Amino acid sequence: MAGKLSSTYIELKEGELLFKEFRLACYRFTLCPQNEGIVLPFFKGTIFLQEKFKNILYRLSCKLKQRKCPDCFFNLHCPYALLYEKINFRGWSSCRSRYLPAPFVWQPPLEKKTDYIAEEKIIFNLILLGRGISFLEVFIRAFQEFAAEGSQKQGKLILKNVLAVNPFTGKSRLIFESEHNHITKTELVTSGEEIELWAERMPEVSRLSLLFVTPTGLKEQDGYLEEPYFYHIIKALVTRASIMYYFHHHNRELEIHYRNFLDKAEQVRKVRDYTRFVSWEKSSRGSSWGRGFLGEVEYTGKLHAFLPLLKLGEFMHLGENAAFGLGRYRIKRS
Repeated sequence: MAGKLSSTYIELKEGELLFKEFRLACYRFTLCPQNEGIVLPFFKGTIFLQEKFKNILYRLSCKLKQRKCPDCFFNLHCPYALLYEKINFRGWSSCRSRYLPAPFVWQPPLEKKTDYIAEEKIIFNLILLGRGISFLEVFIRAFQEFAAEGSQKQGKLILKNVLAVNPFTGKSRLIFESEHNHITKTELVTSGEEIELWAERMPEVSRLSLLFVTPTGLKEQDGYLEEPYFYHIIKALVTRASIMYYFHHHNRELEIHYRNFLDKAEQVRKVRDYTRFVSWEKSSRGSSWGRGFLGEVEYTGKLHAFLPLLKLGEFMHLGENAAFGLGRYRIKRS
């Protein structure tokens, strides 16, 4: 059922810190509507699909202004190309996936409300991974400009501030305030070793739940998976982590025995499943965009070895349109 990514992968040793060289940075964007208030979509991640945001990000990101993103020499270093263009990485035999994932993930607010009054806080989180950490200033300026321009239908926003946050220690640092309009560089970066150490401190687990809070669309052959079997979750996560590591960190492959890892995942059983398959739309008149399972599922088995990967997945998401906030889940101890 599972295939090995590459013959260079080695057996995972006891106590080895598999993801220690991953780097990620978490930021909290606080926005407020201006005097007239604002109306946002049901799923706030769709604001990044608006032409206005795309055009602003293109202008701030692109060095050549030629609109030839898939073949551009700079596409691995361009947040616009990584977010909106399909960058093919044929030639790397370790994965059947054809397109490069973006090294960043937006986490829009999950509340269902759409109408916000003046000065009401709206929080977006941004996770930057590996080389994506260098894109922070571009995203702050793009979001700041997009919010200030607004639209006649939706209203206008102001980007009040941006905090760098360490999700494991709770430490935070102010790096941007609208009053000063200055971005302070910070080294508040979370290492993969912190993820590994978090997992080590957890007691041995034989049951846990995953709560999928946005649609998680995993494709298998010609269709979407409608049930969250543990094997498919782990397969998607280890593939995504492998590509992130190779292209956006160190240009070398993760040292993990792919077949053995997935064989162990296949032994984990689904005992309670409260998920449902949903299809969200871009807008009330838009086409289907966010497809996948949503809700909570509980697993049982030898789960402890998977905790670091599952924790990393909370930050990098999984499945289709992960960069826009889909494929987001939380680990819950049963």
